[in-house]
Amino acid sequence: MSAAEPAGDLPRDLAGVTPEWLAAALGQTIPGLRVDMVDVVDVVHGACTKVRLAVKTERNDFPPTMLMKAGFEPHSIQMQMMHHNEYLAYHDIVPTLGVNAPACHYAGLAPDGRALVILEDLCLRDVTFQSLQAPLGFALAARYLEQLAKMHARWWQSPELEPGGRFGRVPRLATGHMQYYLDMLDDPAEFASYVQAPRGA
Repeated sequence: MSAAEPAGDLPRDLAGVTPEWLAAALGQTIPGLRVDMVDVVDVVHGACTKVRLAVKTERNDFPPTMLMKAGFEPHSIQMQMMHHNEYLAYHDIVPTLGVNAPACHYAGLAPDGRALVILEDLCLRDVTFQSLQAPLGFALAARYLEQLAKMHARWWQSPELEPGGRFGRVPRLATGHMQYYLDMLDDPAEFASYVQAPRGA
Protein backbone atom coordinates (compact mmCIF):
# COMPACT_ATOMS: atom_id res chain seq x y z
CA MET A 1 0.00 0.00 0.00
CA SER A 2 1.10 3.57 -0.53
CA ALA A 3 -0.01 6.83 1.00
CA ALA A 4 -2.89 8.73 -0.56
CA GLU A 5 -3.78 12.40 -0.79
CA PRO A 6 -5.18 13.72 2.49
CA ALA A 7 -8.90 14.31 2.84
CA GLY A 8 -10.59 16.42 5.49
CA ASP A 9 -9.42 16.93 9.04
CA LEU A 10 -7.18 14.71 11.18
CA PRO A 11 -7.74 13.52 14.75
CA ARG A 12 -6.50 15.91 17.41
CA ASP A 13 -6.09 13.19 20.03
CA LEU A 14 -6.44 9.44 20.50
CA ALA A 15 -10.19 9.75 21.05
CA GLY A 16 -10.52 10.85 17.43
CA VAL A 17 -8.91 7.66 16.10
CA THR A 18 -12.18 5.81 15.54
CA PRO A 19 -13.01 2.89 13.23
CA GLU A 20 -14.92 5.34 11.03
CA TRP A 21 -11.99 7.76 10.70
CA LEU A 22 -9.50 4.95 10.11
CA ALA A 23 -11.73 3.35 7.45
CA ALA A 24 -11.96 6.70 5.64
CA ALA A 25 -8.18 7.22 5.82
CA LEU A 26 -7.19 3.71 4.75
CA GLY A 27 -10.04 3.63 2.26
CA GLN A 28 -8.17 6.11 0.07
CA THR A 29 -5.78 3.33 -0.97
CA ILE A 30 -8.10 0.36 -0.24
CA PRO A 31 -11.55 1.48 -1.45
CA GLY A 32 -14.43 0.01 0.52
CA LEU A 33 -12.29 -1.21 3.42
CA ARG A 34 -14.41 -1.80 6.51
CA VAL A 35 -12.77 -1.25 9.90
CA ASP A 36 -14.68 -3.08 12.61
CA MET A 37 -12.38 -2.27 15.53
CA VAL A 38 -9.36 -0.13 16.40
CA ASP A 39 -7.68 -0.25 19.80
CA VAL A 40 -4.60 1.46 21.20
CA VAL A 41 -2.00 -1.19 22.09
CA ASP A 42 0.72 1.15 23.39
CA VAL A 43 1.81 4.78 23.19
CA VAL A 44 5.28 6.35 23.24
CA HIS A 45 5.47 10.09 23.87
CA GLY A 46 8.29 12.17 22.41
CA ALA A 47 8.87 14.58 19.54
CA CYS A 48 5.66 13.04 18.20
CA THR A 49 3.10 10.59 19.59
CA LYS A 50 3.86 7.04 18.44
CA VAL A 51 0.83 4.76 18.74
CA ARG A 52 0.58 1.05 17.96
CA LEU A 53 -2.97 0.32 16.83
CA ALA A 54 -4.69 -3.06 16.80
CA VAL A 55 -7.03 -3.13 13.82
CA LYS A 56 -9.73 -5.56 12.78
CA THR A 57 -11.19 -5.40 9.28
CA GLU A 58 -13.26 -7.73 7.12
CA ARG A 59 -10.08 -8.82 5.30
CA ASN A 60 -8.06 -11.80 6.50
CA ASP A 61 -4.91 -10.52 4.77
CA PHE A 62 -4.94 -7.12 6.49
CA PRO A 63 -2.19 -6.59 9.12
CA PRO A 64 -3.49 -6.90 12.71
CA THR A 65 -1.43 -3.92 13.93
CA MET A 66 0.03 -0.73 12.49
CA LEU A 67 1.97 2.24 13.82
CA MET A 68 0.64 5.79 13.77
CA LYS A 69 2.85 8.84 14.28
CA ALA A 70 0.90 11.99 15.12
CA GLY A 71 1.17 15.31 16.95
CA PHE A 72 -0.87 14.66 20.10
CA GLU A 73 1.71 16.14 22.51
CA PRO A 74 1.41 19.48 24.35
CA HIS A 75 4.44 20.71 22.39
CA SER A 76 3.24 19.41 19.01
CA ILE A 77 2.52 22.86 17.62
CA GLN A 78 6.23 23.69 17.95
CA MET A 79 7.17 20.43 16.20
CA GLN A 80 4.70 20.86 13.35
CA MET A 81 7.40 21.41 10.71
CA MET A 82 9.03 18.10 11.66
CA HIS A 83 5.68 16.30 11.33
CA HIS A 84 5.05 18.02 8.00
CA ASN A 85 8.44 16.90 6.71
CA GLU A 86 7.68 13.30 7.68
CA TYR A 87 4.38 13.55 5.82
CA LEU A 88 6.24 14.82 2.74
CA ALA A 89 8.81 12.04 3.03
CA TYR A 90 6.30 9.17 3.16
CA HIS A 91 3.75 10.74 0.84
CA ASP A 92 6.04 12.01 -1.92
CA ILE A 93 9.65 10.94 -1.60
CA VAL A 94 10.07 7.45 -0.12
CA PRO A 95 7.85 5.80 -2.78
CA THR A 96 10.31 6.94 -5.47
CA LEU A 97 13.49 5.65 -3.82
CA GLY A 98 13.32 1.88 -4.13
CA VAL A 99 14.87 1.32 -0.70
CA ASN A 100 13.84 -0.95 2.17
CA ALA A 101 11.49 1.28 4.17
CA PRO A 102 8.33 0.77 6.21
CA ALA A 103 5.20 0.65 4.06
CA CYS A 104 3.05 3.74 4.51
CA HIS A 105 -0.67 2.95 4.74
CA TYR A 106 -1.73 6.60 5.01
CA ALA A 107 -0.16 10.06 5.09
CA GLY A 108 -2.46 12.92 6.03
CA LEU A 109 -2.12 16.68 6.17
CA ALA A 110 -4.82 18.83 7.79
CA PRO A 111 -5.73 22.32 6.54
CA ASP A 112 -4.13 23.83 9.68
CA GLY A 113 -0.79 22.13 8.98
CA ARG A 114 -1.05 19.17 11.36
CA ALA A 115 0.20 15.92 9.84
CA LEU A 116 0.25 12.23 10.65
CA VAL A 117 1.36 8.98 9.06
CA ILE A 118 0.20 5.40 9.52
CA LEU A 119 3.01 2.95 8.88
CA GLU A 120 3.63 -0.75 8.69
CA ASP A 121 4.26 -2.27 12.14
CA LEU A 122 7.80 -3.56 11.71
CA CYS A 123 7.31 -5.88 14.69
CA LEU A 124 5.32 -8.06 12.27
CA ARG A 125 8.47 -8.45 10.14
CA ASP A 126 11.61 -10.34 11.07
CA VAL A 127 13.51 -7.18 11.98
CA THR A 128 16.01 -6.18 14.65
CA PHE A 129 15.71 -2.74 16.23
CA GLN A 130 19.16 -1.26 16.77
CA SER A 131 20.36 0.40 19.95
CA LEU A 132 22.94 3.12 20.47
CA GLN A 133 24.39 0.88 23.18
CA ALA A 134 25.09 -2.04 20.82
CA PRO A 135 27.66 -1.98 17.98
CA LEU A 136 26.32 -2.42 14.45
CA GLY A 137 29.16 -4.54 13.14
CA PHE A 138 30.96 -3.95 9.85
CA ALA A 139 28.57 -5.85 7.55
CA LEU A 140 25.43 -4.09 8.79
CA ALA A 141 27.12 -0.69 8.76
CA ALA A 142 28.15 -1.33 5.15
CA ARG A 143 24.57 -2.23 4.17
CA TYR A 144 23.31 0.93 5.87
CA LEU A 145 25.80 3.05 3.92
CA GLU A 146 24.78 1.33 0.67
CA GLN A 147 21.15 2.33 1.24
CA LEU A 148 22.18 5.87 2.18
CA ALA A 149 24.34 6.12 -0.97
CA LYS A 150 21.44 4.87 -3.07
CA MET A 151 19.24 7.67 -1.74
CA HIS A 152 21.90 10.30 -2.36
CA ALA A 153 22.56 8.99 -5.87
CA ARG A 154 18.84 9.21 -6.65
CA TRP A 155 18.90 12.97 -6.07
CA TRP A 156 22.44 13.90 -7.17
CA GLN A 157 22.13 17.18 -9.12
CA SER A 158 18.51 16.30 -9.87
CA PRO A 159 16.41 19.05 -11.48
CA GLU A 160 13.47 17.61 -9.56
CA LEU A 161 14.84 19.33 -6.42
CA GLU A 162 15.09 22.74 -8.07
CA PRO A 163 12.37 25.39 -7.73
CA GLY A 164 9.54 24.38 -10.03
CA GLY A 165 10.72 20.76 -10.05
CA ARG A 166 8.70 17.79 -8.85
CA PHE A 167 10.14 18.09 -5.33
CA GLY A 168 11.06 21.77 -5.39
CA ARG A 169 8.68 22.44 -2.51
CA VAL A 170 10.54 20.08 -0.15
CA PRO A 171 12.06 22.34 2.54
CA ARG A 172 15.80 22.56 3.01
CA LEU A 173 17.27 21.83 6.43
CA ALA A 174 17.13 24.97 8.53
CA THR A 175 18.21 25.33 12.15
CA GLY A 176 15.31 27.71 12.78
CA HIS A 177 12.80 24.92 12.31
CA MET A 178 14.57 22.90 15.02
CA GLN A 179 15.19 25.71 17.49
CA TYR A 180 12.39 24.72 19.86
CA TYR A 181 13.77 21.18 20.05
CA LEU A 182 17.33 22.43 20.58
CA ASP A 183 16.15 24.82 23.30
CA MET A 184 14.49 21.90 25.15
CA LEU A 185 17.77 19.98 25.16
CA ASP A 186 19.57 23.08 26.44
CA ASP A 187 17.24 23.38 29.45
CA PRO A 188 18.84 21.56 32.44
CA ALA A 189 15.52 20.39 33.93
CA GLU A 190 14.23 19.21 30.57
CA PHE A 191 17.47 17.40 29.77
CA ALA A 192 17.47 15.76 33.23
CA SER A 193 13.97 14.40 32.57
CA TYR A 194 15.25 12.66 29.42
CA VAL A 195 18.27 11.21 31.24
CA GLN A 196 16.04 9.89 34.04
CA ALA A 197 13.52 8.30 31.67
CA PRO A 198 13.81 4.54 31.02
CA ARG A 199 15.34 5.18 27.59
CA GLY A 200 17.99 7.36 29.24
CA ALA A 201 19.57 4.33 30.92
